[in-house]
Amino acid sequence: MITRRAPVGAVCFRCRLRLLQQLTPVRYVASDATSDAATNAPHVDVDVDVDGPTDAEVPVQHVRDPANRNKNRRPERKQQQLLPHLAWKKLNLHNRHVSGNRVLDEATRSLGTDMLGQPGYAIVMKDGGKIKKKQFPSLPIEPATESSSNVATSIEALVESQRQRPTIDQIRSNIHELQPADKALPEKEFAKLKYMLTEGFLSTQLKSYMEWHKSEAQGRSKKRVADTPSSPKFSWIKEWLPWVPLQPESATAEATNFTLQGYISDTTTPKEKLAIRLMRECWQLSVIELDTQLGETQVKLHDHEFVLLMRGTQRFMNTLGDIWLDQGEKIEAFRKQNTLRFVTSKPKADAILRDLDNTLGSVTQKAFPAVLVTPEEPDDTVLEELGRITNTYITRSRTLRRAQLHVAWIEIKSRAAQGFTNLEDLAHIVMRLLLTASGSRQATSTLFSPTIAQTSPGRLIVDVTSKDKLGWKDRLTQWARYMQPLTPKQSIADVALPIEEFELPFEPSEETKTLKDDLFLIPDPKFPFHPVKWTSTLPTSTVARFGQILHPYQPSNPTPPLSDLLLSTDRRVFVSTTPHPLRLTTFENSDTNTIIAAKSTIVLHFWPSPSPNPATRGSKKSKSKTAGDTPPAPLLELRLATSENEVLGVESLRAVSRTHHTDVLLPSSLVDVRFTQTQYETLQARDRETLDTWAPLADFLGVARLDLENGKLEMPPRQRFPVPRRLFAATNTTTSAAAIPPPPPSTEDAGSAAEQSLSQPDETLSNDKHHEYDELESISYEFVGLEFHRSVALPYEGHQLTYTSIEAGQGGGRRAEVTLEPVKQPESESTEIVDNGKQQEEFLACCARLAADRSLWSGLSDHIRT
Repeated sequence: MITRRAPVGAVCFRCRLRLLQQLTPVRYVASDATSDAATNAPHVDVDVDVDGPTDAEVPVQHVRDPANRNKNRRPERKQQQLLPHLAWKKLNLHNRHVSGNRVLDEATRSLGTDMLGQPGYAIVMKDGGKIKKKQFPSLPIEPATESSSNVATSIEALVESQRQRPTIDQIRSNIHELQPADKALPEKEFAKLKYMLTEGFLSTQLKSYMEWHKSEAQGRSKKRVADTPSSPKFSWIKEWLPWVPLQPESATAEATNFTLQGYISDTTTPKEKLAIRLMRECWQLSVIELDTQLGETQVKLHDHEFVLLMRGTQRFMNTLGDIWLDQGEKIEAFRKQNTLRFVTSKPKADAILRDLDNTLGSVTQKAFPAVLVTPEEPDDTVLEELGRITNTYITRSRTLRRAQLHVAWIEIKSRAAQGFTNLEDLAHIVMRLLLTASGSRQATSTLFSPTIAQTSPGRLIVDVTSKDKLGWKDRLTQWARYMQPLTPKQSIADVALPIEEFELPFEPSEETKTLKDDLFLIPDPKFPFHPVKWTSTLPTSTVARFGQILHPYQPSNPTPPLSDLLLSTDRRVFVSTTPHPLRLTTFENSDTNTIIAAKSTIVLHFWPSPSPNPATRGSKKSKSKTAGDTPPAPLLELRLATSENEVLGVESLRAVSRTHHTDVLLPSSLVDVRFTQTQYETLQARDRETLDTWAPLADFLGVARLDLENGKLEMPPRQRFPVPRRLFAATNTTTSAAAIPPPPPSTEDAGSAAEQSLSQPDETLSNDKHHEYDELESISYEFVGLEFHRSVALPYEGHQLTYTSIEAGQGGGRRAEVTLEPVKQPESESTEIVDNGKQQEEFLACCARLAADRSLWSGLSDHIRT
């Protein structure tokens, strides 16, 4: 480097920095800069030995003025006092420099020419020889103390301890210390932890830790770890497979391990798989990036929770899907395994499980004795069918005394907020359906058939179209109708129905007036404020229905002869049939062209409440066929008049004491005939307001839910009604006619009876007995079901023909029927009073003509049939 008018020994700043960087073996300990005007340049003190050109060792000379030398001697002594073992020598940077291991002498030479108008000079660096570091004397070694020996001993012991093999507990503790606090880790941290496990431990050590964690530490960790969304612990879960990313179709996953799905690939080594298993199974760790993608989790439920979720329309599962699921997500149910599979992201799967736990937390259970509803314990098939139609789960249990039926269902929380707590629950619905299907209060029946010469015997034809019309329990049985072949030329129109006398008296129907202005009320001591009265008469109604009489059918059993079928005591059912729609118009123009309006009625049925106490059954050896300790009270039928969307009021309340069916088989016809006779009494009041506000009816209907517009009809489970004691004796079918006392004397004969009371004490006792039979008894009744009737009635050959559409709900099905009922002829002076026997013959003949008219039931005219 050349500078203009550079003084002797001057070097530019860049060159000096480069020279200083090359002094690697030299230790810079001080900077000696003076303010001398002659020199005016800094210097650095170095401690070196310089070898000359002859490789002779020469001391380093300080080219410096004596004055500057004396000035810098004091700080030099101070440094020697701080570091007495070091020797300090200085090298003037203006004269000598160090480059590598060489010393360069700086000099200037005149160029002998001018440069830029001034004499030119050049800096010349001469080689001054090699640098030889001076060997410093070593520090004196002091004798070893006791502390230094202890340190050496501890180091040796530490090294020796490292040579020993660690114990199993130490290895487990080291692995367990790596467990992070967070369950969800970023992908980098997850990979880093896997690397630490694979590189820091052996495969056998990882396996040993997994076995220990599953056998011993898992139980303790469950108590310490709180319930987190990633590890749900619900009582309704029987088995649970944790959430894993959805496996692509092209990927090959470990078929034996569900938790590795999405975390391993084909290139994953066995040791890495082992480490991932440890993190997934023992520590329940997951990758945050994978949790936000689609994955799957599976839960296996207990029997009753899974069945309740799958009942009916699966409303609870559908609600979960509507709330949580997006496109591509789904919930699958596997009925045989009781398993639910959720295909969603992990946070959403946790939320669905929480919501499902909230739903199953509303499961309600109730139990009642089986003897209340049926004399025999129901089998599993009956309980499963009953649970299916009621959306419940029913199980049995047996104690030393009796069998119990347990009913479980999911209670809808909104019902309590709407005030429906006083209505019947599903346990009561199950109980009443079993009660009505037990047959303990079913009507009696007889079977007849006309004798027709046939060339070939009849056979049982299986019914396959009438299941919707049957009761819920009858749908479990296969039924068949007895039929005989009939050619088109044959006819049964002239065949009379083989009924000489009905079981109950035949009486043409006469509408009983429910409202009577001149009603005479006799105060009852038990009910002094009783504004209604039961009719003292017990009329009998006779109604003919047309349909098929079905018998139990077993494919393996041959068809019995007709004579054996008539004597059989097996239970049979009746399925109503309606005429063909093309033939219904013939009834409109038979007598009148007047349009008759349809009538809508709700019929509510009540049975006496059974009791589990068998106190009134007699001895323990007696085998009762009735369910529970049911009092011999009559059945009740409450009829409510309705319009399109509202209930108008009470139409009538009947106490049915007895019902009998007379079935007539017509094997050669398309239909059979069933005659139903009913004996009943009707509750009367002076006006409709009095009947509607009668306390038992007002209490019952005031709580009931009658929402016709939305089709919601729900009733309270039970209600008490006062019933005359005379109906108790009439209800008992085994009671003879002599056991029922004759009606009390009329008020006209009361005076003569009083005069004869002194001479005839037996009649006084009889009157007291009649008074006892007229007393009212408050009986608890169970609501056992309702039917919605929509009917149209019109006259037909002096009788009343009615077409009725019936909706009987869960227990009775849905059906339509055509009935024919005899009507009492109006009395007049010009007409004679028709005898009941003659009117019975006319009624039976009319029923026979209707049943024999094959065109009425098939819709085909006689000239069309071949």
